[in-house]
Formats: sequence, structure tokens, C-alpha cells
Amino acid sequence: MLDRKVDIPKYTLSLCLAPMYGDFERKWLLLAEVVEHYKLQGVEHFYFYIKDIDSYSLESRVNTSTFKNSLQLVNDYVKTGEAEVVFFREEQDRTSNEWQHVEIEDCALRSKHHSRYSIFADLDDRITALASSTLVEYIS
Repeated sequence: MLDRKVDIPKYTLSLCLAPMYGDFERKWLLLAEVVEHYKLQGVEHFYFYIKDIDSYSLESRVNTSTFKNSLQLVNDYVKTGEAEVVFFREEQDRTSNEWQHVEIEDCALRSKHHSRYSIFADLDDRITALASSTLVEYIS
């Protein structure tokens, strides 16, 4: 006998962030801004996808202590359980914009069993609800 009841999801609202690539030194502030904005909107969990890190951060990944410092923001969100991070491997290379299709499918599959709703957004997107004070109130 199989129990086919849908469990109550752990999260009401999650955010799938489009793959980040290029010069990361300029993106750390944007990442903090987007996470804190969506936390105020009621998002409970985040999925970060990282591809083609700049040379500074790439060198930092090899040196563990520097890696912790350069990616401290991401590590802090992961440690608190607010986020998961996926690094795309260079062995499966494709153009940067094609990774967004991979991210969308991967995040839809990752979030479907523990998040009722998921937002798919870029680093520079900010969605707000006009009729309600937060997105969670709007969708509830």
C-alpha cells in the first residue's frame, strides 16, 4: 500500500536565483540585497547557482581559508539553512545563458517536494506585491 497524500511543504515560498557568473566582486552586494529583499517578502529558502567564478574567487576556491572569506556571504546563508548552493561544473560547458535553462529545471525539481511556491528570478529582479504587504500574504 502506498501513501499518496501530499505532505505539507516545509516552506511556503522559495526563490531560485538564476546562475551567477562573471566578476563576483561586483555581485556580492547585489546577492545580499536580493536575499534580504525577498526575506522581507516572506521567502523562506533560496537556491543559488554559481557558474564561471571570476579568477579571484576561483583562486580562493583552491585555498580553503580564502574560499571561506570570499564566499562567506553564501556560506552564512547555507549554514543557517536559508539557502542551498549548486556549482555548475566546467566539464559540462555551454554558453552562460544556456545554464539558466538547466537552473530552472533543476530548481523546479529540487523545490517541488518542500516548497509550495517557487519564484525564478535574476540577481537584479525585485518582485513586490502591491495589493498586500508581502508576497506570501498575496499568494495565501
